Amino acid sequence: RISPRLSIMKLSLFLGCVLLSILVVASGHTFDSKLDEDWKSWKSQNEKQYTEEEETYRRKIWEDTVRYIEQHNLEYSMGKHTFTVGMNQFGDLTTKEFNERMNGFLPTEADNRAGEFETD
Repeated sequence: RISPRLSIMKLSLFLGCVLLSILVVASGHTFDSKLDEDWKSWKSQNEKQYTEEEETYRRKIWEDTVRYIEQHNLEYSMGKHTFTVGMNQFGDLTTKEFNERMNGFLPTEADNRAGEFETD
């Protein structure tokens, strides 16, 4: 007969292993290995260099961009859009990062006075 204390220890060990496995899977992003050469080529063409920790973050954003482009262009071929999109040097930036770096301003509401002219 197994003592209750040993059963609790086994259960705790089992639950700990399950939790650890879940954390490893959740935190470890795996990349699409079919895109490895495209990623290297894109970085080279655009003269991108990252620290080790930033590489993972930028690669994830870039892969998300690749998937967006593929999906959009598939929808274009089905007549859902009137234009195609493609990868450029900003493919490793989030929309927020792009706007912060390139726009330098926040959009405001359009001026409702369109059509009003001053007359002398």
